[in-house]
Amino acid sequence: VAVVTSRSIFTLPVAAHGWFVAAILAIALAAALAILVSFPLPYGQTDVTTNDLSAWWQDSPSDADAAVAGLRLNQLDAARRMNAAKVTTLCVASVAELAGLVLLTVAVIRIVGS
Repeated sequence: VAVVTSRSIFTLPVAAHGWFVAAILAIALAAALAILVSFPLPYGQTDVTTNDLSAWWQDSPSDADAAVAGLRLNQLDAARRMNAAKVTTLCVASVAELAGLVLLTVAVIRIVGS
């Protein structure tokens, strides 16, 4: 910062303290949320019992295919819900990152202007 202001001795202006703290908190929140998005989420499992399988074994191929398709649709619905949660978390992280950059810009403007 001393290089930007071309001063040999630099002290951070009090007017910039709050802006820097807010910027650090916003960027830390964005980083934490971004890390959270990278963790795998449980997508749920379908419960198929041995009785279900033995019942389907006796069914016609089209009925068995319909049962398997129903299970796959349940899995797809669970995956969509979990992915929607990840998208929401990532959007909040992006907004926090942008807010942190704006707050940091205001802090730097306060420093240069003082």
